[in-house]
Amino acid sequence: MSYVQIRIPNPLVPCIPGWCLKYVQDVFSIGALYPSASAAWNASQYKHADQNFPEGCAVAVWFSIPSVPEGHVAVRMPDGTIYSSSSPTSTSPTHHASLSALIQYYGGLNLTYLGWTEDVEDTLVIQKEDTNAMNEEAAKDLWRGLLFREPDDDQVWRPWLGKPADQGMRSFMDSVEWQVKRDQIANYPALSTKVADLTTQLTDANAIIATLQSQPVVVAAPVTLEPEIETPTVTTAPAAAVTPEVALPEITPASPPVAIYSAVKLPFWQQLINWFKP
Repeated sequence: MSYVQIRIPNPLVPCIPGWCLKYVQDVFSIGALYPSASAAWNASQYKHADQNFPEGCAVAVWFSIPSVPEGHVAVRMPDGTIYSSSSPTSTSPTHHASLSALIQYYGGLNLTYLGWTEDVEDTLVIQKEDTNAMNEEAAKDLWRGLLFREPDDDQVWRPWLGKPADQGMRSFMDSVEWQVKRDQIANYPALSTKVADLTTQLTDANAIIATLQSQPVVVAAPVTLEPEIETPTVTTAPAAAVTPEVALPEITPASPPVAIYSAVKLPFWQQLINWFKP
């Protein structure tokens, strides 16, 4: 039976001396559930009391210690090495070369191997591989096909690993991002109609342009335009009345009244009358 890793381990996370279960939880990014390693081993529904470890997978390995009822748990990597919070003083995990090397490290505590599990505290870290099950690349391809972009949240698509594609799709349809995408798809018919209308308008416009371009261009002979000369309107102003200039007589004290009258340019007969007046 082959398995696929669905929880990627990080064995280099810090650890607290004596808190082996907490360290394994952190390696697989799993929350706490049981109070001790012994309790988690006993509760597991996916335990194997053997050393037929799944090829290419990291799993939790479990131990009992006669003098320590809480037991012990560590992480076995695909290469067979063991990471464990073995040191009583260091916050860095101890890297053991093998399972037997870990047991020898504990020496007189009589560390006894119990087995390995597919889960850690009821959360699967590996899963039996189905012929139709998705591996990492298949899960990413499903994501790309549904959302048209690269996956960026491991927690969304990693649970699809080891599952058939139809189960992965059902799981995906529960995600918030799919709800948004579904609403966009629901509006697709209306958008499609608008696009069709615009396409028709563009096609008609292109047809009109093509028709105009196919018609010969007729160039009319140039027309010479003579400038229009406007005849100015002459307005004759009425002749101004001319007042005759009257020469005033030069009056001197010695001049008699008749002389004054005669000095005025009166008609000749009027001057004669004036002359004979007393």
